[in-house]
Amino acid sequence: MSESQSQPTGPDPDRRDFLTARPIRDQVASQASELESSESGQRKFAATQAQGTAEHWLQHFTHRAMACDFQVFLNLGQDPQGPEAVLEAFALVDELEHRFSIFRGHSELTRVNQFAAKIDVPIESDLFGLLQLAETLHAETAGAFDISTTALSKAWNFFSRQPVVPSAEAIATALENVGQKNLQLDPEQRSVRFSKPGIELNLHSIGKGFAVRRMAEHLQQRGLRDFVIHGGQSSVLAIGDCLPRETEQGGWRIGLTHPVFPEKRLGEFFLTNRAIGTSGSARQGLVHRGQRLGHILDPRTGWPASQWLSTTVLHPDPTHADGLATAFYVMTEAEIIDYCRSRPELAALNIRSLGNSGQIELRLFRVDPQQLQLAEPFANLPRAVVMAGDDSPLN
Repeated sequence: MSESQSQPTGPDPDRRDFLTARPIRDQVASQASELESSESGQRKFAATQAQGTAEHWLQHFTHRAMACDFQVFLNLGQDPQGPEAVLEAFALVDELEHRFSIFRGHSELTRVNQFAAKIDVPIESDLFGLLQLAETLHAETAGAFDISTTALSKAWNFFSRQPVVPSAEAIATALENVGQKNLQLDPEQRSVRFSKPGIELNLHSIGKGFAVRRMAEHLQQRGLRDFVIHGGQSSVLAIGDCLPRETEQGGWRIGLTHPVFPEKRLGEFFLTNRAIGTSGSARQGLVHRGQRLGHILDPRTGWPASQWLSTTVLHPDPTHADGLATAFYVMTEAEIIDYCRSRPELAALNIRSLGNSGQIELRLFRVDPQQLQLAEPFANLPRAVVMAGDDSPLN
């Protein structure tokens, strides 16, 4: 018997409706849970005053989808068509959730899981492209990234948010139904088939990043030049500048959440035309025999990954950033260095615990320490540049 306990874990408004304005540092820079929330299906809007700039405001939109809040920030008044374009982008997210969610009984992905062990299942081009990217990331990370872990998540009861530690036999049984090697893609027919029954795919490790990318593509097609999109605070894309610029380099101030205390902001980056994907288990997990186990499972062992408290990946594409943040969470430091070495577009910030001291350490992979500004309470945290910009590991 497990000695475990679970850790705490409408209609559209009128387009002229606004919420109370709040300072930009509370709205854009923080990835903590302090931002305006919304009920399922409800969209919220806010005008946000830029810090220290009374004549300039940001416009803030929130929409509930994929079990999280999607948020968009625009420079108020810069693009008259901005609010309409954001509403259209939110509609795209709803469509993706309807098609890709395994919790929707008639979704495209549910149909794949139901029939792909028996027949070749034709799918739409965007889902096929996502499965192809998942196949690539799976191969490149030696199996650390895997979208076929549904059986494992069910064994741990993470989908119900009431996790329990399964028996060794249950984990072994679940692992028999995990592995993207069982996924067969046919580019000519644009179809997918499983090599055995029992395989179930989910896009939890990559879906929000893809939704953010699709939103950004739509906003840019509509002529928007400067904006930030948050997907559940864990997948972020910053395009262009927050105006007026706060630095000569420009960009947007994007916060980094503390991996142990998610209500606190650890620090912040300035980003432009760059995405961030973050993985961590501060909000989901369970305590078993005095040890906290997170919800991110290593698909190679069936157990929660434990060597990192959080992983943050910087990449031009939010889909890659989302997927690689999950992969890096279960990879060793040596594996991450090897992966980053031939990919100059990639940078990462991993955070680990320093034994039983309660302290944390930042490990930087091609992240310039000068570009990472830690919040005052954490300014003296130990941090190590593991991999410099010339791809050389430093330790």
